This record gives sequence, structure tokens and C-alpha cells, in this order.
Amino acid sequence: MTGAETATASGRAGRANFQTILPDELQLRAHLHPDRPFLCWQNEPYLAYAEVHELVRRLAGGLRSAGVGPGDTVAIMLPNCLELIIAWFAANYLGAVEVPVNVHDRGIFLEHVLSDSGARLIIVHESLTEEVEACAARVPALATIVVVGGAAPRRLSGLTALHYDELAASRSPADPVSHDYRDTMAVLYTSGTSGPAKGVMMSYAHSCVSARPLIDVVELTEADVYFICMPLFHSNAQIIQLLPVLLAGARASIWPGFDAARWWQQVRSVGATVTNTLGVMCQSLFDQPPRDDDGDNPLRVVQTIPAPAAIARQFEERFAVRCVDGYGLTDAAMLSFRQVGDPLVLGSCGRPLDTFELIVADPDTDLPVTAGTVGEILIRPRIPFGFMSGYWRNPEATAKAWRNLWFHTGDAGYLDAAGLLYFHDRLKDVIRVRGENVSSAMIETVVRAHPAVAECAAVAVPSVSGDDDVKVCLVLADGAALTPEDLIEYCRPQMPYFALPSYLEFHASFPVTSTNKIRKVLLRGTTPGVATWDRRAARAARAGQGAAAEATAPVDLAAGSA
Repeated sequence: MTGAETATASGRAGRANFQTILPDELQLRAHLHPDRPFLCWQNEPYLAYAEVHELVRRLAGGLRSAGVGPGDTVAIMLPNCLELIIAWFAANYLGAVEVPVNVHDRGIFLEHVLSDSGARLIIVHESLTEEVEACAARVPALATIVVVGGAAPRRLSGLTALHYDELAASRSPADPVSHDYRDTMAVLYTSGTSGPAKGVMMSYAHSCVSARPLIDVVELTEADVYFICMPLFHSNAQIIQLLPVLLAGARASIWPGFDAARWWQQVRSVGATVTNTLGVMCQSLFDQPPRDDDGDNPLRVVQTIPAPAAIARQFEERFAVRCVDGYGLTDAAMLSFRQVGDPLVLGSCGRPLDTFELIVADPDTDLPVTAGTVGEILIRPRIPFGFMSGYWRNPEATAKAWRNLWFHTGDAGYLDAAGLLYFHDRLKDVIRVRGENVSSAMIETVVRAHPAVAECAAVAVPSVSGDDDVKVCLVLADGAALTPEDLIEYCRPQMPYFALPSYLEFHASFPVTSTNKIRKVLLRGTTPGVATWDRRAARAARAGQGAAAEATAPVDLAAGSA
């Protein structure tokens, strides 16, 4: 396959050059237009392509001196900052594999990612060093911690502590090592919807299969400014925002997080023309008080996943933008998009891209269902190596995801008579809170370890924000006593803030199947005779406020409080 093939006449992504290597692309951009602006932090001055290239080379040289080489995994646990991007690129320059880590991970969540990835070196923000140190003794491979921010890093038990600035000032900058599009660029951990998080092995070709269609879909050019406020430790910001910017030779403005009240002001301050929203972000922006100048902004396209059907048309009209909906998953790529020039079809994820075969099938038989019938979304790639290489160190999970030569997404949806895709629901036992997918199994592992808990089940319940809230149902050990407040405080240091239960229920026993599995479907609703403890209501009552005000407040995806 060559780079000569272009997008199809319908505008869907064709087999454009999916063999691009990220280090080669940055090096090429730095050579062709060294002074062109590339990255800026918020509305500070831009770093040009040549400047970013030199920063990457120098950090790569520093990491090489710290022992990083081809095939090594490098964990990066940083909030949004330019250092995260430089570190990602530098790891790839050395032929190493980037492992982005959710900055809210802690306890067994963090321990699992670090242990499973086998990373010997982690680059971490100074504010998160204690979280890494707390689990380092149970992660035997981890040997070196590189600290971003602050003064010289303090001595950390059992770890060699280095400072990012020292490595970034290396006098022996590194050029990209020789590797190709089939090699692993990153291991991106899923949310562990049915168990511990799995590491998706993403090749360079796989990353391009996700990134290049976005360029065609939003008609991204070198004149565009991409506004990126979503977490850079997730694939959305990395692979379908920043990577398309690099491939198109455009510019990106990086922000610390999503702030609905200031978002439009921030967009205007940098002249952003394209951005992405996820989960409840779109609704939160729409819920802001209307202004006379809502439509007077530089944005032309907002990639919305999803564009809520109830407000999508009004959102486009009020803010004078196009909402480009889509569907994808970390394990595969973006699988469908609405094109900028296509009419808005409420609820639709657009038309499947031709980079994959996609069918909707009966989840039991894998036989295709008729148009309009809900089934499981099945896919298989058309681009060589343009799909995950497997789950990291988990061949069993890799094999389980495939059956009858189809990859089973675990998502339910349907295709209409016109061939448009609609996402219906999740077949997997997943909880989505504030734009984050949360593993019920991991929550249960933490809660079940409490000595007063005999059994527990974490389930999703509808949230007023549009996503889910976490409800944990418990059966206490004989003779044990436990207050909801005590359990929350027990969980708080052991899980991300967004995984903390919003509701608790204490049951005498659980309904089970004939094979003694808990029937979670019966726990998602109300159970006669069982009272539900509401964490928000309890907190608001303590503060002497009404719970409704807090429950309906705009959601800040960057907030760390809960």
C-alpha cells in the first residue's frame, strides 16, 4: 500500500498514507517549514516545528542516557502540559513504547498499569510522586522516576530519581532510530470494563488509521488551530486531536482541562477553528447562559462524541458551528464519522469509514441483522497493521475478542437503511462517569478488601449530567458495621476521584444466577426495602445546601474533587 491513494469521492477516508512514522513526520515538518507554529500552552507564544523537534531530540538523548532503548516501555503520568507531548515523541524517537497513565490512578489501579506495562522508567509530575512511591515496592520492574516540576527531586525509596529538566538539557541529542509502521508506538490502557485494564498495542499504522480520517472529515489544513483541553493521557486528545495536527502541519493550543464557563473565551483567545468534545462536555456548554455573541466565535467544526440528539441542532445554530459526530474505540480506531458537508441526522454516528469492514450482528450467532435492528457492532480492518497488534501481554484476551474472523466491540448499535450507524448501548459491564470509563471490577476489588464487606457489586445508574453515576451494593460480613462515610473515606485514597461511589446500598443478600453470578441488572434499579445513601445529598446536607444545585452544576472534566 502506498501513499498515493486518497480519500474516496464520497469524502470517506480512503487508503491515504497509513505507513507514516511519527518521528519521521516531525523531522520532515521541521525540515520543510521550521518556523511554522506548532504547539503553544494556552495562549502563550507558539513553539515552531523546528523548536519542538529540537526539544524532542534533546529529551530523547537524556532518556537514552537514563537507559531507555528500542522496545522499552516508558510510562508518562503527567497532566496536560507540553512536557507530556515532548516526552511521548522522545520515547518514540528512541524506538520505545509510550504508556500514558491516567493522572487520577492510584492504589491498585496505578499498580496494575505500571506492573502490567513492565515500564522501568516513569515520567511523573512532582505532585504525583507520592502515588508512584506508594506502589513502587509492588512494581519490581520500575527503577527510575523522572520528575517534572519543582526543584531537584527528593530521594524516593527504591527508585533512582532524576529531574526532567536535566534530561531535557542533554548535550547528546538523539535522532530517530530506524523502525517502521508495523512497530508498536504506544500501549494505551482501556478502562477495564470487565476486569483489570488491558493494554492496547497501537502500531504507527494503527494511529494513522485513527488520525488521518479526521483530517478529511473536518477538512483540517495548515491554517487551522486545534483547541485541545481533553486529557492528553487518553487516546482522543493524543490520537484524534494532536496527531492529525502534526500530520496536517497545523497548530495546536493545549489547555489544562475543560472549563465550561470559560471555554468559549479560551477558544476565542487563540482563534481556535477546530476542537473535540466528549461525553457531557457538549451538554455543559449548551447549558451555559446564552449570550448575544454566542455565534461570534472562530470555531467552524466541533467533533462531538456524542452530539446529544436533544440539543444538536440548536447547538449548531446557537454557536454557528458544525457538529461532527463519530464512533470509535481505543482497541480499533475511529470507525464512523459525519462529514462536515453532510446533513445533521440526529442520533447518528455518521457513515462507517472504508478503513474497516463493519456489520451489526446477532451477539450470539454473529449473523448480520437487518437494517434498523439492534445488534453487536463487529469490525475487521482493511489496512495492514492498521488495527491493534493485540492486548499487551494478554493473548487470551486478544483471542477472546475475535470470533469468526470478526473483532467484537462489545457495543450495541444498528445501521439504518441509508447505511448510517447508530450507537445504542454498551454490552460490556462499563460505567461512564464524567467522560471516563470506569471498571466495575476494579471498584469491587477495592471495596471487597474492606474487612467489613463480605460481597459487593458496582453498577451504573443514570446521572443528571448525561453519563453514569457509580452505585455500589454491599453485603456486610456477619456482625460487621460500616457507615457510608467510612467506606467512602476508605476508598478515596485507593481509586480515581471519578470512580468513587455516588450511591451506596446495604443488602442482606444479592440475587444470583443459576451459576451463582450476581444479577447486576436487578441491582441497577431500586430494591424494595433497601434504602440508597446519596453521597452528594449527604455532603450538601452537611453544608446546609440543597443537593439539586450541586447535582446540576456544570461538569469540569479536569476537576479533581468529588
